[in-house]
Amino acid sequence: METLAEISVSGGTPKMRNIVKACADWMLESELGPRLARAVSVKILLIHDLKKNEGVLGDCAVLIDSDIYCPREFEVRIESNNTPYSRMLALSHELIHVKQYAKNELYDYSGEKFARFHKRRIEYSKIPYRKQPWEKEAYARERPLLFSWADATDSRHLIKQRYQSDE
Repeated sequence: METLAEISVSGGTPKMRNIVKACADWMLESELGPRLARAVSVKILLIHDLKKNEGVLGDCAVLIDSDIYCPREFEVRIESNNTPYSRMLALSHELIHVKQYAKNELYDYSGEKFARFHKRRIEYSKIPYRKQPWEKEAYARERPLLFSWADATDSRHLIKQRYQSDE
């Protein structure tokens, strides 16, 4: 398979890094299309105890050097000390945020408590995390995207711990 996006993965085991990179490449092409995927650079950090130390399973940030209106450089951090299913689900969720930023669907006014999502300015400090529209989209689409990757690449065995019970 040809790698489209520029993806680097650090942390975790070599096998974990290879799976994460292949999955991220497939998901980015699926979400962005081949043309935009080629223009995107994603640095993925697999971090042990991210949940314990920072209270998150993953996050996504636009890198400072990237164009603020059409960002192309991202950093995604994922908890590595987790089940393969949970790790890949978090990756799927964060790559949906990459798509939102790269397609200019989401813009975070840095230093303010506002974001723009699908042309609507939203004061996110007044909205609970799970009810923020970009989070609602990411949570709604994370599992279908993960299962699409698993089916398309014959990778069900990599997430089978939860796959059967979630169908």
